[in-house]
Parts: sequence; C-alpha cells; structure tokens
Amino acid sequence: MNKIILGTRGSLLALTQTKMVADILVRATPGLEVEFEEIKTRGDRKQGTPEASKGDKKDWIFELEQEVLAESIDIAVHSGKDVPSDYEPGTQILSVLQREDPRDIFIGRKLPSGDRLRWKDVPQGASIGTASLRRQASLRRMRPDVQPVEHRGNVPTRLKKLDDSTTLSGIILAKAGVMRLSIPDCSFEEFSPLDMMPAVNQGILCVQCKASRSEVVTLLARQSDRATQVCFEAERACVSVLGADCKSSVSVFAESQGDTVVLSARVLLTDGSKVVEIIRREAPASSAAQLGATVGNEILAMGGGKIIAACRELKA
Repeated sequence: MNKIILGTRGSLLALTQTKMVADILVRATPGLEVEFEEIKTRGDRKQGTPEASKGDKKDWIFELEQEVLAESIDIAVHSGKDVPSDYEPGTQILSVLQREDPRDIFIGRKLPSGDRLRWKDVPQGASIGTASLRRQASLRRMRPDVQPVEHRGNVPTRLKKLDDSTTLSGIILAKAGVMRLSIPDCSFEEFSPLDMMPAVNQGILCVQCKASRSEVVTLLARQSDRATQVCFEAERACVSVLGADCKSSVSVFAESQGDTVVLSARVLLTDGSKVVEIIRREAPASSAAQLGATVGNEILAMGGGKIIAACRELKA
C-alpha cells in the first residue's frame, strides 16, 4: 500500500486529530502518501439549528461510515466518545495512539483582572454551559444550585461564546480537545474522575475501516497503544451492554495499570438526584471486554436501566 485516504469532519479539532493519525502512519510506512477528505456530517449540518439538541452520536459519523463502506476513503478518523455502539456492519473500529487526558475541565469567565473565575468561586445559582446530559447531571449532583445551560459548537466557538457572554460563569469541556489544539492562554481546572466521570472513550482516537480490507486493518492495528486499547475495549463493552446513548447520562471510565484494568461506571438521572454506580472494579487486562460486560450487567441489575429509560423519556 503506497497511498491512503483519510476521511474527517472539517472542524479544527477533527482535522488536527486526523493529521496526528496521518503522521504516525507515514512514520510507520516510509513512502506512504496520505490524502485528506473532508466530509460534512448530519451533526455538522445541524449545528446552530433547533435540530442540534435532537441528534445522537450517529449524526457525527454516519456519512464517514458510508464513505468507508464505498471505499471512497480508506479510513475514517473519530473522537472515541463520538462513536456509538451501533456502528455500521462491515466496518471495524480500532483505537490508535496513546489516550489523551480523559478528564473534563472547567473554564471560568474572564474576570476584570484578566484571570478566569475558579470553580470554588462560582456563585450560587450560576449558569454553566454544556450540552452534554452527562455533564449536566454531574454538575447538578456536585452543585444542585447551579444552572446548566445548553452550550454547543466546536472548542474555539465555545470559548468565544463564553468570553462574549454576560450570563455564563463558565463552561465544561473535555481536556483532550483543549490539549490537542494547544489553545494559548486558556487556563482551566480539572474535575476528578470521581466527581465528573468521563464519557466512554473520552480522550481516545478511533479509526474505522472496512473490515474486509485486511491490509488496512493490519496497518492500523500496529498503531494501537496497548494500554489505551485495553481501556477502549472495557469501556465499549460496558456501554454496549447498557445500551446507552447521548440521550442518557452514562459515564464509563477505565484505567490500565500494567496487567490489570480498573473500571468504573455510573448512571445518573438527568437532574442528578438518582445514581447507580460501580467504582473501581478490577480484572486482568486480557479480560477487559469481559469486565466491561460484567459491570454493565451489574449496573442494569442495580436499576441502571430504569434510570437510562427515564432520561430518554425526559429528553423525548
């Protein structure tokens, strides 16, 4: 193989991440020629419209998947947290590169001093921007007084909206995106994974290709980081059992510790008032997917499925 076409969304973060994947493929295969194909997804088209709040994860990858199946592109590059459990039959998903810091961060509004408001100084009843139901529920659980408000767009857009706002005290973002974009002069504070547990596969880059194209699969598999792949498998197995999507507040977070994988999972009602969780369940790394499935089934047995269903009814 001497040429490969990478499909990507057109946002700055998507393009940056796709270039990261391209760079490792070129380093691994001297002489490989790489082309980029920007593809607009349903999620992109809905941005800034009333339909934005009614979509699901599939909106961000469907068109890319169709191009993979048609072999118009060889590989689609995704943020792991954007890939739903029901990705297209006939395709294969793999993690690549080492996981970026998966934590969520708080970015406060700018103060007259030029500094940003710190989380500990957020006033009672403050408005905090996030479109994620998971983050909204986590905020309400930590601070029942705060008011989560819908806040959408790519990372630079969200930061600009914050700085232009007269009502927002701050916003919640994934640290991974901010780090990959190397945004200058952007001070933030990390939330503990136990306070605001990350989304499934947050901070992980995924690639998707046609499963029958063994040469492409082999090329991509060589770029997988073992510790990241272990976490990838554990988290995806858990969320697959839960049947969760972006209309529910579900967190799944794995940590690779040598030959062991440690998994936590949490299901929250949107208002933060009910929670079912399992914290730090361990298993051999070789049993990552089995651990994920076991934890998912235990969460359901504890009543997590009822909470997920209730979230969907509230969102409908």
